[in-house]
Amino acid sequence: MFWKKTDNVDEINVLQARIEELEQQLIEKEREKSEFSKALYQELVATINQHEVVNGQHGTLGTLLGELNTCFNKVSETTHTSRDLTNEMMTKGQTLIHSAEEMAKSSTEGKDAVYKLLVMINKLGEQSQETSVSMNNLSERSKEIEQIVEVINNIAAQTNLLALNASIEAARAGEHGKGFAVVANEVRKLAESTAESTKNIGNLTKKIQEEIERAYDNTKDNIALVYEGVEMSADTNAKIEMILHMTNNLKADVEVVLRSMKEQEVCNEEAINKFKETERVFDKADEVIRHHVEESEDVDMKLQHSLQKVTNV
Repeated sequence: MFWKKTDNVDEINVLQARIEELEQQLIEKEREKSEFSKALYQELVATINQHEVVNGQHGTLGTLLGELNTCFNKVSETTHTSRDLTNEMMTKGQTLIHSAEEMAKSSTEGKDAVYKLLVMINKLGEQSQETSVSMNNLSERSKEIEQIVEVINNIAAQTNLLALNASIEAARAGEHGKGFAVVANEVRKLAESTAESTKNIGNLTKKIQEEIERAYDNTKDNIALVYEGVEMSADTNAKIEMILHMTNNLKADVEVVLRSMKEQEVCNEEAINKFKETERVFDKADEVIRHHVEESEDVDMKLQHSLQKVTNV
């Protein structure tokens, strides 16, 4: 009976020790569970905070993408404006080329006209020179005529004197000299008529000589003007040639600029197409970010729910 009681006491002690051990293990488990819950809670809080930071970064990234898209849109608008200005400049350049061609055509026609005028002025100068020589020769002939008239006038004077002497001798002869007196009188009249005619011829010759000298002086003035016209025509022709050369150079420069504008237009079109592609990429990226933010908000809600559960444990 005593040993049986002793055995029961031992069993009770063993059970008591086992219970204490289990209680200790339970306390340890509770402590570990509490620490795990606490660590999990802290981890969830850190995850939520980090997730909020990421969401904030997503918002910032979306804002930056929007600003970048705005900048690209402004650049695209500028490129469109540049393209329009390039097209306008190309149109004006074509008009300028047409004007340069018309100017070159007019300059060529003007050059030809000046050349023809120069030829005509040269011919006029040659003719004026020939006229001057002819007038000089005519002046010499007029002087010779004056000399001849003077000789004739002297002859008429001598004839008149001889007729006068014959009349005197006929008067002395009396009746026998009447016929001779008539002839002498006719000779005297002829001499006087010749003297009058030679006087008129002399006066007319002097007037002709004066007109010839006046015309000769005018011809010399005309020759001087012709030479001056030749020089001016040559100078005008040289200036037209220079204008024609400058016009051709201007046309060539404008053509080079137009080719550059066409190349710029191609580059503008390529840039516009790239901007359109970039705009589509921005729209896609913005859509992805918005979708990701929405999913992140769902994750935040789930994390908050899990955190609430952990808190309630």
